[in-house]
Amino acid sequence: MLNRMMPRLIFLGIFGVTSLALGQKQPDYADVVRATSSLLSAQKDADAAQTFQAIIRDADYDPAIRSRVMSIYALVYLLQMNTSQFTRATDLLRTTYPAATNLLAEVTPDLWLIPCTACAGTGSKTGTCPFCSGTGKCKLCNGEGKKADKTVCAICKGAGKCFKCEGKKTLTTPCLTCSGSGRVFQLSPRIKAIYENLLAETQKLAADNIRIADASQKAAQETSLVKRIAALKALIEQDGARFALNEQRQLLAKAEAELKQQQEAEDTRKKAQEAREREEREYSAIQTALETLPMSGIPVMIQEIDRFVTAHPQSAWRLELEISKNKLASRLQTQRYLWYGFYTIMGLVVLTTLYTTIKDYLARRKKPNPIYRVPGLDTSSRTGDPLGGTLDALDDPDEQA
Repeated sequence: MLNRMMPRLIFLGIFGVTSLALGQKQPDYADVVRATSSLLSAQKDADAAQTFQAIIRDADYDPAIRSRVMSIYALVYLLQMNTSQFTRATDLLRTTYPAATNLLAEVTPDLWLIPCTACAGTGSKTGTCPFCSGTGKCKLCNGEGKKADKTVCAICKGAGKCFKCEGKKTLTTPCLTCSGSGRVFQLSPRIKAIYENLLAETQKLAADNIRIADASQKAAQETSLVKRIAALKALIEQDGARFALNEQRQLLAKAEAELKQQQEAEDTRKKAQEAREREEREYSAIQTALETLPMSGIPVMIQEIDRFVTAHPQSAWRLELEISKNKLASRLQTQRYLWYGFYTIMGLVVLTTLYTTIKDYLARRKKPNPIYRVPGLDTSSRTGDPLGGTLDALDDPDEQA
């Protein structure tokens, strides 16, 4: 398996040594799609290597894409069996994107270290002691503890046992295959699957960003605010859980604000139009009523004109109606004066008639009972002499009275 992956590993190994060309533009999402497609198909593509390296070096790049590229970068070291560089790369990923450590959470030493078959994973091997050849005795003194000259053996110190196995006849030594660790390096196929899954995720993220950018641009160019809002809402509903979409949310908020302003302006226009139409209807009704207005309807019409002026202070017909109101008021005042004059005359007639009647009544009450008057005698009574009258009094009308 490792031999089949070597062409790709050799290609990806240039991440650590390839330098970016001077003046290289920042990779866009289309470059990411091309790079991941090339790596997934195991093609050798220097542009893909430069694209990934540029993304890693650009601290302001899309975090979702950059964190996955850094994870791929770490796996490349692991696939090259460089565990120390893999550890450094994962530490850098953890420091830069603490929330992205789950991308490599599955990659544990169990995926590249397996139990050593030579020592059955114990890290040591037990065999016949090579120093005593399995006898357990000191070879120098043949297990006697003393030499031929009866001196204490310098090797076993008089114990007579093998100084290495201490008389056990066997010796446990670190496994030379695994260097005593009990495990040997062997890549699990799961590492390759994780690596390819990260490439596929990165490719899909870049493709989704391209799709979102195209949809956002299309929505922004939509002249109808209603359609623009619907398109942005559909986009946010579809991808809002996986992407921040801050720009799209700002566009949506702006479009909704513009739509609200348009609706308020339209409502204001409709209200103004309705007010104009109502004003025209009321004016027409007043004009029609003025043509056949009886005197008894003048007070009501004046009130109606006042109500119209209050309701429509900016009306173009205000001056005309106020003039009509003044004319009606003059007519009403003139009529009042005529009635006042009529009632005054009638009152005078009634008072004169009453006065005459009362006067006549009082005059009749003052007159004595009628008697036959002898000419000349009624005047003589004034002097106290009934016979003192003369006939000359008959010629004086005042005296007769």
